[in-house]
Amino acid sequence: MPIFSANCHLIEPSHVFHGRMSQKWADRAPRMIDKGDDGQSWVFEGEERPLLGVCAVAGFPVEKWGLDPIRLEDIRPGCYDAASRLHDMDIDGVDVAAVFSSPATMGFNADLFAKARDPELAMEAVRAWNDWYFEEWISVSPERFVPVGCTTYFSPTDAAAEVYRNASRGFKAVVFRNPVDLGGTWVGTGHWDPLFHACEETGTVILYHTEASPWWPTRYGDDRTPYPYGMITSLFQSTAMDFVNSFLWGGIPVRFPKLKIQIAESGGSWIPHLLKHMTWATEFSPFTAEGWPDPKSTPLDLLRRTFVFSTLEVEEAIALSDEYGIEGWMIEDDYPHCESVWPNTKKHFGKILGSLDADTRDRLEWKNASELFRHPVPATGCIPAQESSLA
Repeated sequence: MPIFSANCHLIEPSHVFHGRMSQKWADRAPRMIDKGDDGQSWVFEGEERPLLGVCAVAGFPVEKWGLDPIRLEDIRPGCYDAASRLHDMDIDGVDVAAVFSSPATMGFNADLFAKARDPELAMEAVRAWNDWYFEEWISVSPERFVPVGCTTYFSPTDAAAEVYRNASRGFKAVVFRNPVDLGGTWVGTGHWDPLFHACEETGTVILYHTEASPWWPTRYGDDRTPYPYGMITSLFQSTAMDFVNSFLWGGIPVRFPKLKIQIAESGGSWIPHLLKHMTWATEFSPFTAEGWPDPKSTPLDLLRRTFVFSTLEVEEAIALSDEYGIEGWMIEDDYPHCESVWPNTKKHFGKILGSLDADTRDRLEWKNASELFRHPVPATGCIPAQESSLA
């Protein structure tokens, strides 16, 4: 059966912005710097993002995983080269993949561009990245790569214009985080409605990837003692709960009923907790229910209308589908991050889903993602995993 990964990542090479920004801004474009023994980092407007090993572990033995900075030449070419990625997808048994950036580079939700001091500079950098991505990734294999673009956090109208521009050339989604994380305006005010309208009109999926937020614990305490990585990731999906809560109370499913929002690397065990407490708030008293956008719709109604979820934890997806009727689930391989199941995606999910009926298995493995992104699975996709080689 085909496999459609709704969430995986790339590591940008150093030339992304070369020749793609006007002379006015070229000297302030995001750039990769070499730090010798401290690896390589992306730098933009004073923000530095080191290429952390944990963001590109594909092919590394688990004993070598870590947070130390590394270099492009240390990692698999499939991290930064589209043709090599197709080879690694063949190894994995993945036919189609939605591919976008990483915390080590532009950010899961492209928030590096929000660090610019000038909105015009930020917008030009966003356009340059989208052009590079379209030319050097998507165009290599439009059948197997789902285009997921970036946008700006400075102007809703500029953000909407970029969605229209990208949709005209086949982009199917745009990454977007909760703007209040960046000091921006809450979605419930209507400020961001031009972006949401553009996405609804073009069928562009808003894709939010769970990640660290400003209100998370820092990785180091005052004495610079590092927190355990597992301690940090134990809270990872609390940001997904915050995002969904904010957008539901903000009335996005009510004002834009045809809009779809994907939560990537979502897990799922937090959903019953959120629904329970939102239901209490909307039913307990007029005071606690004040501001709920549609008294005729329950939190579950609006969640099912708008939100879909990609996850590595498909057992949660199956349980929540049975108990709550939340059926918009998709699988993901998360290449090349440490949470990834590469190069065993087909085997991994086949073992878990093998006992399900054919329709449910199809929906989780490829059909839900194919319908969401309006992206058919190619008739001839990957080389069967058992025939592939890591060579």
